[in-house]
Amino acid sequence: MLHCRSSSKAQLHLAVVLSALATSAADGVQYGHVYTGDGTYYGDFHGAGACSFEYGKAYTRPWTRGLARGVAMNAPQYGGSEPCGMCVAYRGTGQGAGADPVPVDGLQYALVTDLCPECAHGALDQASFGDGRWGIAWTPVQCPVGTGQDTSHFFYSFQGSNPWYLKLQIANTRVPVRAASIMGPKGWEAMQRSTDNYFLARGGVYQFPTAIRLTSILGDTVTDSVPAAAFTSADHSGAFGGAQFPFNRTLSEVGALRLAAGVKGALSK
Repeated sequence: MLHCRSSSKAQLHLAVVLSALATSAADGVQYGHVYTGDGTYYGDFHGAGACSFEYGKAYTRPWTRGLARGVAMNAPQYGGSEPCGMCVAYRGTGQGAGADPVPVDGLQYALVTDLCPECAHGALDQASFGDGRWGIAWTPVQCPVGTGQDTSHFFYSFQGSNPWYLKLQIANTRVPVRAASIMGPKGWEAMQRSTDNYFLARGGVYQFPTAIRLTSILGDTVTDSVPAAAFTSADHSGAFGGAQFPFNRTLSEVGALRLAAGVKGALSK
């Protein structure tokens, strides 16, 4: 069977790759662009991986409605975990080898939940069982967070946190979070992003609920409140906030439409 990686091999390389990515610029992923690369398989891991979504059960939140699976982002485009929580639309291009080609007709949708340390730029490793290395074309799209009054909002959960140290994960986002600042005892404090997809703060004694300012990968900034329930609940239990990034109609499904049409000239790395 041809795979981009094996689970055990990824474990051996993960720490080294994450360290290198933390200090180097990533190629990144831009909305409205269509990328090409290899589509491979690494088993059905239900959202587990470098993005740490398995802990807060983020893979069960509304943003995954209509998504077929999780995928691991290639190392050059993973960066410091910024693509975590990005929804992508993809299809096969027809080239490749193996028993399970990625379908050429129609689009599949997935959530970035992991890192593929050995995958080249443009590749996605699917969290499903299959065989082969197949050409794919894919594009980032806005996640289907829905319109529910509560469940369409950001979801906050903490790991190993206390009043003096915060390790916060923000899930159920329409598009990934680029930057976060939290209201601390001395005012707004920029949070540091970790390679396992958390935002960290160490600026003093934090009290909840507290304000948080989030900037999306598209540049939209919104202010929300992290509820006390998210902080006082058991690790990762979490709670919904009261805000969400706006729906961007100017780029809505542009890349996906190009994929569906199979416009060769629209494909770019």
